[in-house]
Amino acid sequence: MQPSRILSGWKAAAFACLFAAAGVAGAQPLKIGGIFTQEGPAAAYGIDALNGVRIAVDEINQKGGVKGRKLELDLHDDKGDAATAAALMRKISADADVPAVLFAPRSPVLIALSKMAPQVGISLIGIGSSSPWPGEFNEWTFRFSQVDSVVAQSLWPQIKPRFGVQTVATIYALDDEWAKSMADLTDKLAPASGVKVIGKESFKTKDTDFRAALTKIAANPPDLLAVIGLENEASLIMKQARQLGIKSRFLGYSSFSSPKLLELAGAAAEGSVTGVAFLQDGDRPATKAFVQAYKARYGKDAPANAAHGYDAVVALAKALESAPKLDRVSVRNSLGALSQIEGATGRLGMSGKGDAQREAFVVQIDKGTYVRLK
Repeated sequence: MQPSRILSGWKAAAFACLFAAAGVAGAQPLKIGGIFTQEGPAAAYGIDALNGVRIAVDEINQKGGVKGRKLELDLHDDKGDAATAAALMRKISADADVPAVLFAPRSPVLIALSKMAPQVGISLIGIGSSSPWPGEFNEWTFRFSQVDSVVAQSLWPQIKPRFGVQTVATIYALDDEWAKSMADLTDKLAPASGVKVIGKESFKTKDTDFRAALTKIAANPPDLLAVIGLENEASLIMKQARQLGIKSRFLGYSSFSSPKLLELAGAAAEGSVTGVAFLQDGDRPATKAFVQAYKARYGKDAPANAAHGYDAVVALAKALESAPKLDRVSVRNSLGALSQIEGATGRLGMSGKGDAQREAFVVQIDKGTYVRLK
């Protein structure tokens, strides 16, 4: 072969590589649907989840995206309204190029939307939901949030041995399905763990004065007071309980895992106990990296819902990468087959559908921070 022809061959190969690289760089983004509550009582949870989602998306895109395509969030705000969320779900699913929807309102809305997922044929990935699931999950629904019913079953057997409590009373939001379900579960798990239930009082969401209910509890004070409400309500209850002279140790569920509760409740939260799926001081490399990234970007400690949002994107990216095609059925099947994913909350996986399997930790609030009880 003549030198000029060899040179021409090299030039052709070089141009082919350049065109291939340009094709990857110019590939259409891979759109991911996102419905995040940004207004109303549960807005903090949606905002936290979205903050974690954005960190994960940016990290994945900086590494080249998924199959040479950068992730692009198609974001919407449901304002905490089920009808709005349903309309948004229909809108997103109408775009055949969107393989999955990230969803971060609370449980009642997610449960309603889950019924739509098989109808529109798109994977629904929940982040902000922590209530016990009614019945069976369908094969299109996945949750990466902390599930209080699972955490509570790890938490309650440790309460009496660790703290020596004999009695518990509960105060909960009567008009909140999550709070009602967790109050009922507390009624079951406490006696099963050797702790007697001696009182149960309720309030309504958006209440700010809880002294009437707390006065009834103060008449027969328990060793442990389970406070079941969102972080704003819970922090006010804790403060008002202390003002009324109630010295009971507080126990809570997912709202107790928010740094915002520590800020709002202050000294009243000292000694409180809860179960969490995410630890700020976790020793896994992925946890440390996420905590550092969140602090650098937002200037504060990472809340649990942000970690769950981060993990949901990490898991979805793994599923997209391993799916043989990016059609919705392939992505759904790939999501259900996930295992050994290293996320901000630790190692997690799925079992076909439903809740991610992960470890839960029992923590106590000590000097304004969470301390793991080993």
